[in-house]
Amino acid sequence: MDAGIIMSFKRHYRHLHVKWILSQVEEGKEINELKMDVLQAIRYIIKSWNEVTCETIYNCWNHTKILPDRTNVNLTNLSDNIDNSMLSQSVATLNLNNVMSIEEYLNNPEERTIYEIPEDDKIVEMVVEMYKQKTEVEGGDDDDNDDSVEQALISSSGALKSWKLSIHFYYNKKMLANK
Repeated sequence: MDAGIIMSFKRHYRHLHVKWILSQVEEGKEINELKMDVLQAIRYIIKSWNEVTCETIYNCWNHTKILPDRTNVNLTNLSDNIDNSMLSQSVATLNLNNVMSIEEYLNNPEERTIYEIPEDDKIVEMVVEMYKQKTEVEGGDDDDNDDSVEQALISSSGALKSWKLSIHFYYNKKMLANK
């Protein structure tokens, strides 16, 4: 998926999102106050996924070297067939500050990074480091940090004595109040 399928999907989604923003601005809404509802986003997600072509998926799988090497893959030119020129012109008419180009927005270069799986030794080092940081933050031993009060166990005879003492206290208080 990292090999370009997600990138293609996001490109289609962003294209629909920008078109939605432009339509909202054309209707007179303020661009800073626009919020797309979840249903519309889901519709765009479905439409974007349906626009990812079989050729794009095949090329991305081929790029992973899982499939037999039959074709060369160029991830910069996936078969997206999106016309960016009209979209670029429409965005330019908005006169927004610090606007990135449509091409840069649709083809985010950071999304071309493919995740690398670290070697076993590196994973062990990372886990050890995480454990060290955790114990430093917590202050070491868990027993030292336990500030809860342990409740004493009360026997039946102790409870009965306390109950009799409480009744006696209540009775004396009532008698003093009546005098």
